[in-house]
Amino acid sequence: METVENQKSSRCRLKKNCQQGLDGMNLEYVLSIEGAERLYLQEDYIHNDDGKTIAEISCIGGKLSAYVNAVHCIKSNNVKPLTVADTIKLELIKSKVIGFMSDYLKRHLQGQYSEEYINGLTVTKLECNITLPCVKGASPSDVINLFECALDKTVLHRQRKTKDNHDKIATSCYYTKRKEYCLKIYDKTIEQHDNGNPLVEANLLRVEIVFLDKALMRMYGDKRTLNDILTQEAIITLCKEYKKVFKQELIEKHIKPYLDRCLQKIFDSLRDCEDGNPISEAIAKNKAHIPDMEVLRKALKKWYKSQNADDRSVRVLYEYRKKNIGIPEGVLKTIKTFSENC
Repeated sequence: METVENQKSSRCRLKKNCQQGLDGMNLEYVLSIEGAERLYLQEDYIHNDDGKTIAEISCIGGKLSAYVNAVHCIKSNNVKPLTVADTIKLELIKSKVIGFMSDYLKRHLQGQYSEEYINGLTVTKLECNITLPCVKGASPSDVINLFECALDKTVLHRQRKTKDNHDKIATSCYYTKRKEYCLKIYDKTIEQHDNGNPLVEANLLRVEIVFLDKALMRMYGDKRTLNDILTQEAIITLCKEYKKVFKQELIEKHIKPYLDRCLQKIFDSLRDCEDGNPISEAIAKNKAHIPDMEVLRKALKKWYKSQNADDRSVRVLYEYRKKNIGIPEGVLKTIKTFSENC
């Protein structure tokens, strides 16, 4: 029999073709040269052939700040992250990024330059994501709405479907666990369209976790330089942590309990209805709490069982689908697809 520790380790084991991977990282270092507090260096960038930023660096008051998007070093855009399968190109990425930053500091600091400054740049934020199309008729907006309802203290962004339409769709949702991570869920297709990429795949959803100081310390300790993070071992560690947070925290601690509450709320309405059509009344009363047709089906099944009646939930859903009452479908299957690709 497996121990609890072994079971947890097994759940965090990566699949051979896992889809999560590195996107960007923020780095900082405080220069130790005399008069550094008065040192201000203009921001500089390096771009790929498609004009996407690979790295940027600046210095304000002696504090070096840098951002690196490793994906842009090997791909034209960051629609897909840098996965474990891409780590064979890490030496190319390191060479290009470190070379750019070294040239920047040599040009500005001249005789005061030291390789210590590049080697001392420490990762303060590390982005990992999975980007996949929604399935079975779900839209990114539908999935974003579910996460927004299931999580506490979120920031939700919405926009109109068209200029002449009063309806709005959810385009992104942000949630922060203090000092651990910031969760960003957003419509990647819309983001790419806004950034001038009209040929991107439709219905793409990105679930991104930006790991912060406490999580980074737990994952890597003091080994958080560019040379430390741009290794296959470090990328694997990142992907495992993403899988752990996505499955054990977001799904188990937030999504599933919220779905259970939705199901119970619908069931209570069905059970307590004394007159009229209990199904129509329950749907009308709880439409905001039906994130997926599957939740309604399970509530109906539970209700039929409590009434000692034959289960007609599948037939009822078929009839309500024909009425096109605006209840999402495919949301839970989309989340399952993301989970299966960790």
